[in-house]
Amino acid sequence: MDNIVHCIDGIMAFDKEKLKNENERILINNVNENLAAVLISSFLNTTKQNMLVVTANLFQAQKTYDKLVQVLGEEHVYFFPMDEFISAEMLASSSEFRKERINTAVAVTTGKRCVIVTHTIGLVRKLIPKDVFINSIKIIRKNEEYDFSGLVRHFFHTGYNRVDVVENQGEFALRGGIIDIYPFTADSPYRIEFFDNSVESIRVFSEKTQKTIRALDEIMITPN
Repeated sequence: MDNIVHCIDGIMAFDKEKLKNENERILINNVNENLAAVLISSFLNTTKQNMLVVTANLFQAQKTYDKLVQVLGEEHVYFFPMDEFISAEMLASSSEFRKERINTAVAVTTGKRCVIVTHTIGLVRKLIPKDVFINSIKIIRKNEEYDFSGLVRHFFHTGYNRVDVVENQGEFALRGGIIDIYPFTADSPYRIEFFDNSVESIRVFSEKTQKTIRALDEIMITPN
């Protein structure tokens, strides 16, 4: 791998100089995802900017993302997939795609240096303004005070559906001074228990058994 990268460094010296300029675009054509991943990895070591990788379609984007994760690690690569057509098969994957898009948006808006992989449909996707998205993220900490009614309104206005019992991502429920909420970015829902306006406890719980899994001191709730 080091020898390959060394050769590529020499071959692509001109393009790597271009990458030092902001908003520079480089076309990588007629290469498979393996070579593309090595090239992108080499470029990432040169630039201090985030890198946006756009492929022709979702299938190629998924393969490129998987290969980049192998080369760079999950913490440095994010995926922004969009359904290219709606069918019964695609509907099953839509929730996972939504989770990937929100995670990517959080990484970009919080200033994390990374590679973002998408495809042409994802590139033209219309998004909410950056400042609106950032202001929609809520950090909830144990022992801090919040406007309970204001939080409920916030969750409703950022796309969460109110239900009696939280069972699916994108839902929230109220029981007295307790808010249950299941963000798309979480593997399990959160239970936030209030005493007046103060957060008394934050717990992860199972949506199937409704039993506590573990306690937390802080959570981030992204828009839905």
